[in-house]
Amino acid sequence: MKGLLVKDAMVVFAQRKKFIILFIGISLMLSFKMDATFIVSYLCLIGMILGLNAYNYDENNNGMPFIMTLPATRKAYAVEKHLFSMMTVAIFWLLGLGMQFFANMIQKVDMDFVEQFPTYLMFLVLFLAFTSIVTFVEIRFGTERSRVVILLAGGLCFVIAVYGQQFLLKLGIDLSGIAGLIASVPSTVLTAAEILLIVAAICVSAFLSMKTLEKRDY
Repeated sequence: MKGLLVKDAMVVFAQRKKFIILFIGISLMLSFKMDATFIVSYLCLIGMILGLNAYNYDENNNGMPFIMTLPATRKAYAVEKHLFSMMTVAIFWLLGLGMQFFANMIQKVDMDFVEQFPTYLMFLVLFLAFTSIVTFVEIRFGTERSRVVILLAGGLCFVIAVYGQQFLLKLGIDLSGIAGLIASVPSTVLTAAEILLIVAAICVSAFLSMKTLEKRDY
């Protein structure tokens, strides 16, 4: 697995010109005093894209049959892909925190990082879960078809978010009682439940990726 991690790290390093453009863009955003949560979430998104691109390079020019001949099991390959994509997200998350901290020092902006840290942490956890799920979708459907699947899933989530409550009300289902019940639960319990659900989503995604690769013929 170490060799696979090094290979993917070199693939990301080969895109260093994109990093230069990225940091120029971030510097301009910081110069206009963009909101810290935007900077951190933006960098997490960039880290996720770079991490997911590693699988695109493996699949490019029918490269997967060759990858499968390397001295690594298919389970190890699936776990490495999830691990690497989440590592890139975590690294860029830390980079975003550092850039925002030093920008606030230079601009002399008062900001309580301790108070804002739970928000930043939630960004990280959500991006890790989303990255793991998208990694499974890429492995399951391939690079091209996965984009269509993600777009369809995103559109479905949007429709549910916008019209779901109205549809349930027409059916005579009132969600106010459920919302009140959730609001009565202590925040620490809700946070713990959210983290458990996200960890479960990551584990399920990795497990499904392993099963997908084990059944696929190359």
